[in-house]
Amino acid sequence: MERGNRIKINPTDDVCTFEREYLCQWLEPSAEYQEAYRLWLWYFYQCELYDSQICTGRNKYEDYIPASGLEFQLINKNAGINLKYINEKRKELTAQGIFINNDDWKRAKEHFSRYKLKGLEDEYKHYFE
Repeated sequence: MERGNRIKINPTDDVCTFEREYLCQWLEPSAEYQEAYRLWLWYFYQCELYDSQICTGRNKYEDYIPASGLEFQLINKNAGINLKYINEKRKELTAQGIFINNDDWKRAKEHFSRYKLKGLEDEYKHYFE
């Protein structure tokens, strides 16, 4: 093959993944993934914000952690309420014809699972304010 000519590749090939990641040829996320992203962003931001107000403990990574059984119960209850809320929103989206598949749902959740409050706050402002 001559230099500068492009090879037609299947989007699932490892080469395509390499090009997207290292040569900045990004695929646009689907509308379904974007909705999952927004729901999980809302969930993690609300949980971290609540944790920052309730938890009196912190670890070496500056994460908010419960220092008592009561704090643990309170943050778990809040997380459950928030999870129920985003699951209801997901059902509403499905009723509107926006089907978030499980892969998109998991990828969006994993994306935010290690964010700290400041990072979540910055993203939240961008999407919700």
